[in-house]
Amino acid sequence: MRDRLFRGKLLAADVCMVFLGYGGLNRAQFGSDTLFRMLMPESDIGGAIDHGRYGTYLLATALLRCGVQITDHYRFFYLMFMLSIVACLYMLQRIFLPIFEERLRSGAAQVYYACATGVGLVNVLFIENFMFPEYQIKYACAYTLAIGGAWCLTRRRWGWGGILSVLGCIFYQTALIPVAMLVGAFFVMDADFMLSKGLFFKTFLTDMALMLIGFLDNMSGYVLVMFHVISPQQFGKRISPVSARLISWILGESRDLLKSSLGLMPGIWAPGLMLMFFWGLVLIYLLDPRRRMKRGATLLLFLTDIVFVLLLPFLSGEGGFFPRVVWVFYLFLLTGMFVAWKLRSGEQREASPGEASRLLVMDAAAVGFLLLQLLSCQNISINRYISNTLDLTYARAVLSRIEAYGAQTGIPVTKLATEIDTVCLRGYDEVHYRRDQINERTMSVVPYSLLEYVNGPGIQMEKVSMDETVWEEHFQGRNWDRFDPEEQLYFKGDTLYWVIF
Repeated sequence: MRDRLFRGKLLAADVCMVFLGYGGLNRAQFGSDTLFRMLMPESDIGGAIDHGRYGTYLLATALLRCGVQITDHYRFFYLMFMLSIVACLYMLQRIFLPIFEERLRSGAAQVYYACATGVGLVNVLFIENFMFPEYQIKYACAYTLAIGGAWCLTRRRWGWGGILSVLGCIFYQTALIPVAMLVGAFFVMDADFMLSKGLFFKTFLTDMALMLIGFLDNMSGYVLVMFHVISPQQFGKRISPVSARLISWILGESRDLLKSSLGLMPGIWAPGLMLMFFWGLVLIYLLDPRRRMKRGATLLLFLTDIVFVLLLPFLSGEGGFFPRVVWVFYLFLLTGMFVAWKLRSGEQREASPGEASRLLVMDAAAVGFLLLQLLSCQNISINRYISNTLDLTYARAVLSRIEAYGAQTGIPVTKLATEIDTVCLRGYDEVHYRRDQINERTMSVVPYSLLEYVNGPGIQMEKVSMDETVWEEHFQGRNWDRFDPEEQLYFKGDTLYWVIF
């Protein structure tokens, strides 16, 4: 009865954490990919099959054939995604329950457990997954299936674990990384950090099997090319060659990750300090000669997690340090929080005053860091609203000019040519929390799609190229830092030439 009550509390806490962290985005939001998908529903469905995401392709195609345009039912799929993350968070907690079962008797320990696991999936990096209304059903299926597979693998249900991992992979290959990290952490802690051949091979073989699933899924594109389902030009992504420049770039991005979670949190080094604190506690424990036998397994886990955090950015090369990929950094932090806790909870003696103080600090750090994540997620949501509002405001201003020109000249504008000025940023100055496609400025990426989105069911303009003569006479060498319709809009006949600041 007590265990059932605790699990009920965990589930309630999960609902609160997920909805507090991501509920602020449950509004009619959009990014550049979203706008493009709205205008051309089938535009990127084929791209899923090009990259081995066959589950995504089949599901999106089936919905479209049934007349369901995902972006038209945004709130339903958004709610579905949030509930799927609640399920993922609960399964993550169930994975480690046997490890900490004896420890989870006090209320303080339960709060620590809930907050530590909450940070793993409710954080400012994972929030990028919520920036794509058109892909949220893909992410929901991928992560739910994959983390369900992780739960099965930790219970030695190898068949179901393998099946669910494969299904998660064919929706989104990145979902296999958290599976490997969670399963590895469980195996090491379940063995009480005692390195053995059995532990090494079990962890190694599981990781290799998961990586093989992802590799074979990617390589399956060769079969599709062979049967002319897709063209060779469409297939896959090239692996970036290793270079000093790539390593330097990864080190710089890693620094930003530790300082401010890639600019998505205040730059006070909170993620880095948390990582140093918990893994520092682990190091203090392991330096004790009585625990020397546990060092090998802990080191194996530490190095493996670093590899998985940096694996995809390393393979993708410069530009591949996406928040939606490196959010597993927080699973690395979660591992440190659990390892430090497990090492201490395994001691068969009373805690000294100093150790009791460290446990209290651990509790406070877990709760405080989760609250910081929730607050930062709210700030990102507010900035998303600001960015979308500015996009819509400028697009409506352009449409009003088009209507005024038509009323004045009697010539309807049926063609649109767009270009960017000399220095064109992908984010607004008014938006403080942005990274890659988190709170991107769609006006500078897909201006035509934005204008048609605002225009609604009205006249659909033809997209044409910028006239070189018009560019040289009116725009060449110009750079603006604000919207100036008098200078950035030029009408000629039935065509609008628009340069975006």
